[in-house]
Amino acid sequence: MSPEPSSKEAFDKWGEGYAYYWATYFHDEILRTLRHEVSGSDDMTRDAESVERLALDSRRAQLNIRSSLEQAGLPSSLIKTDESATNIQK
Repeated sequence: MSPEPSSKEAFDKWGEGYAYYWATYFHDEILRTLRHEVSGSDDMTRDAESVERLALDSRRAQLNIRSSLEQAGLPSSLIKTDESATNIQK
């Protein structure tokens, strides 16, 4: 990620995945800084548990969405694949 987050060219090139990357980055940095200011230290154990819960919740939501699409008779192609969401890493 060499271009700055405010670069219009970067957003045009990588789209919403790029915007999501930077939103997540700034969210994580703000959260870390606030936690450090409030408690004086980072709570890595609690962070790891939160990440684990988030991953499980995300997977459960994906499965529920796919099931709902199937029940409604809609194509699964309405959901972007993981591959399209990770193109910004290249």
